[in-house]
Amino acid sequence: MHSRTRPVRRAVLGEQEWLAAQIAQGAQELMARFLLGFYQATQRGDFATVDPLPGRLLGREPRTVRNLLTQPAA
Repeated sequence: MHSRTRPVRRAVLGEQEWLAAQIAQGAQELMARFLLGFYQATQRGDFATVDPLPGRLLGREPRTVRNLLTQPAA
């Protein structure tokens, strides 16, 4: 596998601008609004609480997305 570097452009859109862009790209308005709700919930901190149950069920600490993304590909 070749390692290539290319620039990544980041654009921060307002909620209404993002919603309009999703619909313009073919997303159904209902689905776009549903996904926007997840963003809004995240901004409010609704997903910030960590429940210890997954760790107890797994018998180990759960892996974070950051850990998963930084592991070398298998």
